[in-house]
Parts: sequence; C-alpha cells; structure tokens
Amino acid sequence: MCNTLPLIARHLLATCEFHFVLLGTIDSDPLEARFGEYRQMAGANFFISYRQLIESGKNIRISLGLRHSNLSIEDLQDCSKQADGDESRTIANLENLKSSISFALELDENETNALFYVSGYIAKTASDCGGCLNLLCEEKPCPPIAKHAIFFTFIDRGGLKCPSPTWYEISVLAYTAFCEIKASSAALTDLLQAKNSACEFSALVLLALNDERPWLLEGECCCHHLWSLLIERCLKRLFNTLAKNVLLIKQSVVQFLNHKK
Repeated sequence: MCNTLPLIARHLLATCEFHFVLLGTIDSDPLEARFGEYRQMAGANFFISYRQLIESGKNIRISLGLRHSNLSIEDLQDCSKQADGDESRTIANLENLKSSISFALELDENETNALFYVSGYIAKTASDCGGCLNLLCEEKPCPPIAKHAIFFTFIDRGGLKCPSPTWYEISVLAYTAFCEIKASSAALTDLLQAKNSACEFSALVLLALNDERPWLLEGECCCHHLWSLLIERCLKRLFNTLAKNVLLIKQSVVQFLNHKK
C-alpha cells in the first residue's frame, strides 16, 4: 500500500482531474471482508479450497440477487409452502423406507464425536427464538453425552455450541437411520430420487420416532413453538449435510475410476 497509494493519487489528480484525494478512504477492507465471508461460509476455515471459494461466491450472489429483487418474504414463504405441498410424501413410500430402519446400528467413537459437532452447529443456527435455542443447545457438554465431545473440545475456540442431550439423541437416531438406508442401494435410490429428499427423510425419521420413542417429540418452547416442528427443520439440515457427503464420495469414486481408465 505504501508504494501503491502515491501512484493512485498521481493518477487520480493528473488523469482523472480530481481536485483532491482522501487517501484514508483507500483500503482493502471490502476485499478482506469478502474473503472473511468466504471463510465463514466454509465453516470458519481459514484455509479454504477452490471449490469452497466458488460455492461461497455463488451463495453470496444468490443472496444479493434476492435482496435486490422484488420478492418479498411472503412470496418466498408461499414458494416454500408450494414446494412442501408438491413433495412426494406418499404413505407407501415412507412405509417402505421405514422397513429398512431399526435404529440398531452401533456407531464408533469417530462417528459420535463428528456428529456431536455437526448437531451442535445445526442447533446453534436452527432458530432465532431464544426458547428454541435453549432446548436445542447448551454452553457446555452435559454429563450424559460429554464423552462424545472430545473432537468438539479440541476445536472449540469459544464460539461453538453443544447440542442438548435430547437433540443429540435424536440426531444419533437420525444418523443411524440414514446409515441403514444407505446400506440398501434401493432404499437410498428411492430417497435421493424423491422430489424433496430432505422433507421425506425428516418425515421418515419423525414417523419412526413417533412409533419407537414418542416422548422425544413432545413439548414446546417457552414461546409456544412446537418441538416437533423445530426437530423437523433440524433433521432437514442434517440430511442435507449427510447426503452431500455421500454424493461427494460417489463423485470422487467415479472420477478415480475414469482417471484409472
């Protein structure tokens, strides 16, 4: 900047015929702020990849387009309701998928630690309601699930949230259900080919939980928001995370096989 500012000032005064130049207004803060957004959208990771940079840029452009468009919040809500109404949530399909769920899969320590971190992040950003957040997350790991917080404790720098015992138990059951569906190629194909896979998965888990452990879905927050609706929203986000990882793994395998040929 020390060598650049005199050149910029000389160009603006001589070529652009500026009367004066306020050098204090010339800085790289907007550029640094934009890269800060890229890093935050990549999971607060300082060393982001090229793919994460491109995806973050697309998301920012989409949000800016919506901000400056003529769409209102009501229009977006109507679109969301229409999408929910069109989803293929047939009872027969849900029952077929439900038959492959037993919640019997045992998770290893790596899976439970990773799921603790992911479920805590989902809980932290799931709602603007303070009452809902109090039900979903905790400041520190509670004793019943503290043994799964090793990875969380290692990477925490003060801004992370722990999932509540109830939400963590639901997320473990949801992850178990997803793994059991993934073990069946036909069931996974049916789920991923659904018109709204996230909605179908959340409905499937809620249906199974209502039969197996209905007490996990009871209650509401202090602002009278239903706990089941909040869990449905969190399950959709959890599914998106899990499905994205599956698709990335499949894509990597295909690329490897093509490269090998």
